[in-house]
Amino acid sequence: MTGDAPRGRTRRTWTCARVAFVLALLAYAWLHFEWTHEAGHVVGAIATGGRVQRVVLHPAALSRTDVSPNPAPLAEVWAGPALGCVFGALASVWAWCLPRVGPVAGRTIAGFVLLANGVYIGLGPIVPAGDTEVMRTLGTPAWAMTLFGVLACAGGAWLWRGARARLPQAPILWWHALVPLAGTGVLALVGVLVFPGP
Repeated sequence: MTGDAPRGRTRRTWTCARVAFVLALLAYAWLHFEWTHEAGHVVGAIATGGRVQRVVLHPAALSRTDVSPNPAPLAEVWAGPALGCVFGALASVWAWCLPRVGPVAGRTIAGFVLLANGVYIGLGPIVPAGDTEVMRTLGTPAWAMTLFGVLACAGGAWLWRGARARLPQAPILWWHALVPLAGTGVLALVGVLVFPGP
C-alpha cells in the first residue's frame, strides 16, 4: 500500500500540471491568433497602398485594424486571415524550441491559429460579422469563405491531433506553464499600453 501512494500523488500532480500547461497555452494562443491576424491586415493594407489608422489589441476587446484610405479593401480584409494563418504558424516556432514540451506547445499554438481563422471565416456565410461582413459586402462568394474555413480547420485539426498524441508522453511539470503565461502577460500588457481599445 505504501508503494501505491506516491504513484497516485505523482499521477494527480502530473495531471494538474498538464491542465495548467494546456490552459496557459490556450490563453497565449488566443492572443497569438489576434496579433498575427491583425498583422495580416496591416501587411495587406500597406502592400495595397492603404494607411493604417489604428490597431486594437487590448486583451479585453475584439482585435481590429482601421484602414483609411483603403484602396483595395477586399485584398486587405482577406490578408487578415490568410496571412494571419501563415504568420501565426511561423511565429509559433519559438514554442517548438521549449525543452520536452516543444512539439506539444508548437502544434497547439499553430493549430489554434488555423482553427480560429478557419471558424471565423468559414462561418461567415451563416453569421457575417467583422471581416466576413466586409467580405460579403464586397462580393466574396460564400463558397470561397467556406472553402477557406474547411482548409484552415483541417490544418488546425491535424496539428492538434499531433499535439494531443504527444501530450500524454510529454514530461510536463508545473514550471512549463510559466512560459506561455509569461507570453500571455507580455502580449496583454503591450496590447493595453500600445494598442488600447476605444
